[in-house]
Amino acid sequence: MITFSHVYKTYPGPVHALRDVTIEIQKGEFLFLTGPSGAGKTTLFRMISAFDKPSSGIVHIAGQSVGEMTSSQVPYFRRKIGVVFQDFRLLKGRSVFDNVALPLEIRGEKPAQLQRRVDEMLENVGLIYKKKNTIEQLSGGEQQRVAIARALIHQPGVLIADEPTGNLDPQMSEEIMDLLDRVNAQGTTVFVATHDHELVKRRAKRVVQIRNGQIEMDQ
Repeated sequence: MITFSHVYKTYPGPVHALRDVTIEIQKGEFLFLTGPSGAGKTTLFRMISAFDKPSSGIVHIAGQSVGEMTSSQVPYFRRKIGVVFQDFRLLKGRSVFDNVALPLEIRGEKPAQLQRRVDEMLENVGLIYKKKNTIEQLSGGEQQRVAIARALIHQPGVLIADEPTGNLDPQMSEEIMDLLDRVNAQGTTVFVATHDHELVKRRAKRVVQIRNGQIEMDQ
């Protein structure tokens, strides 16, 4: 599903963001990515979602090479990937329904199908009763669930989440992780970056630790 083979990424400066990263993630796995700020977690996620290409080495996602992908192929590739950003990136002033529906609108989904899919997804994340509320009317945990719903609405094979519990209290963090567990149980590969070591300890999942652009631990 996801393969990094001897991947290096260097930005102008030079900044060596990734150094000889080799990792393989099977379809349906749930994996935590840990490491300090600046370790390379965001760069690794940017490659999985084709926002960046490797300087050298090979990145294969769902059978496609990120390094060889043309600009016209990228939008179609990203339909296979769901991304939950650390800052949510929700549309302010728009309703919960509008935010979750956005990826389907971009794809030109028929209105009746769009309505049904969004309602089902909001039911799954426990927000159907707030679908007409604007984003500003939601708590931080509710906004996070909207971000997850939007990332999943197009039924991606891979979900990557960057610090999905970073700004939440412990109880809400557990609720978000329970939601990601349910997503994973339905067959989606889930890859979560987090600084919360206590959260990782409470979950019996594979953990990859990165530091200075290199994989330091994989267990």
